[in-house]
Amino acid sequence: MSRARGRMISVDIAVSEKIAKLSPKALSLFCLLLPHLSSYGKMPAGTGHIKDTVCPLIPWLTQNNIPALLKEISRHTSLKYFKDAKGLPYLHSLSWREHQDLRADRMGDDRLPDYSGKPQENSRSSPGVVPPEVEVEVEDKGKVEDAELDSSLSPVSIEPNFFEINPEVQKFLQASSYFKSLAEPTKANMAFFDSALGMEEQHPGFDILKAMAEADLYVSKRPQKYRFAQAALNGNARPSAARSFLGNWFQNAVKFMEG
Repeated sequence: MSRARGRMISVDIAVSEKIAKLSPKALSLFCLLLPHLSSYGKMPAGTGHIKDTVCPLIPWLTQNNIPALLKEISRHTSLKYFKDAKGLPYLHSLSWREHQDLRADRMGDDRLPDYSGKPQENSRSSPGVVPPEVEVEVEDKGKVEDAELDSSLSPVSIEPNFFEINPEVQKFLQASSYFKSLAEPTKANMAFFDSALGMEEQHPGFDILKAMAEADLYVSKRPQKYRFAQAALNGNARPSAARSFLGNWFQNAVKFMEG
């Protein structure tokens, strides 16, 4: 029996907001990867294997930049880049069956591992439900929370740092007088922004950077009203309270946007 020469790229890719977020190099690599995925949307993702098999003649896709591009793809799309329990890298498209017309009796055996990562739900550092006017003071708890999250790195996780893919957000935070502590790539901050990124993907009109700029301007006009803002000005950062304020601001921004 002849083997299929590759997979199909659905026309839906033209209007995918997730795909539109990819940089030119990441988009190119994403499209080149698709024909090489198995019937189950998987493939080994060793850097050398990707270079030799997927893009051997493209000089600007190298073993040096491929890992970062795979992380970018994993961040913005359903094609996930991960390592198994042995530390071996793989790719797994979580929406593969939605875009491929495959006969179950011709798919063969699935011998590659599944991506098992799951988005955090009800994270303690995720956006809450308190209106922005109300400041939640949990600094001492926040310090413990940051330490706990920083020590909980999975030995098989290679999910990219949020700031690696969104440097403009980190740059804005670093310049902010009130939210500078959130520019540190701690696990608590990364979990918070991962949750915010989920909001951005679910609500296309919501923009993290724009919402932060509006929140920063709002606080700058009344810093005395918020203890985290006063503490930041005095060099005593309270990241947990800053995340709580921003989280509530984000949620209210989405509610206002959607009417």
